[in-house]
Amino acid sequence: MLTPFKSSRLFFVLILCTFMVCCSDNNDILPGENAQSEDESLEEDEENTDSEEDSEEESANCDFLIWEDEFEGAILDETKWSYQRGGWNGSNVQNCYVDENTTVSEGTLKIIAKYEPGFDCFQSVTDFTSGFIQTKDKIAWTYGYFEARVKVPASNSTWPAFWLSPQEAVYGNWPQSGEIDVFEIKGHDMTKSYGNAHWGESATNKRQEKGTYEFADATQWHVYGVEWNEGELKFYIDGEHYHTINDFRAPNATTHPGPFNIEYYIRLNMAVGGDYLTEPHNNANNNLEQLPAVMEVDYVRVYSQRPNC
Repeated sequence: MLTPFKSSRLFFVLILCTFMVCCSDNNDILPGENAQSEDESLEEDEENTDSEEDSEEESANCDFLIWEDEFEGAILDETKWSYQRGGWNGSNVQNCYVDENTTVSEGTLKIIAKYEPGFDCFQSVTDFTSGFIQTKDKIAWTYGYFEARVKVPASNSTWPAFWLSPQEAVYGNWPQSGEIDVFEIKGHDMTKSYGNAHWGESATNKRQEKGTYEFADATQWHVYGVEWNEGELKFYIDGEHYHTINDFRAPNATTHPGPFNIEYYIRLNMAVGGDYLTEPHNNANNNLEQLPAVMEVDYVRVYSQRPNC
């Protein structure tokens, strides 16, 4: 028979056992182990915070876009672009630049080179026409990353280009105030593109630093870019850096980092014929069957600095 004392004692033992079983069932976590788990939790929180900060930094690096044209309309946006018209007084280029050879449709800009014998080119006569647009007197920049996604034609006597020229002739006329060629391609060689810059004291006392990029086929879409910082030009194709110019040495109408320290505007064109091309392709009459030819531009973008996203 249980006495009141024994009954109380038995009740106390049952309570104690129940408490021990509950503690044992709690994943057998000892105090030291529980403290370690808290430390690991803090480390995970710190890692998550670092990851969030990295993500925010990467996102911020995607926000450097300051100007663009995606060519999504049906006509050229003349708030962004102006036309270069007429003949070109240099390099024995054979064409006349006219507005109607630049069109926008189906999401791309199209610059068209044509054979049009006896064309009246602003009081002169030529047999070829093409298109040429630029941001001159619309907008210009000093420094940044400039890129365009472009597809060029396999037409032997064409000379497509994406380039930058000075808004004002601060140091004098070409080449004294400089020129940046983001890309130039010779229509008779679809395996090479050239990035270049020109400067100098005169047309006969000048310097250029040309870089060559080799690829399989320029008639496919490629992204051409130049990163322009004070004292340095870095050239890219499809995100690959292939050429750097960082010494604008004599002959120079000014001193390094000039003349590439003033405002420049964007130019897109496709010349026909000219001295840049190798004979016999410098004379477009030797390749009439390859005209008309179309250079397409998917977009042009300007960033305050080269994005890494």
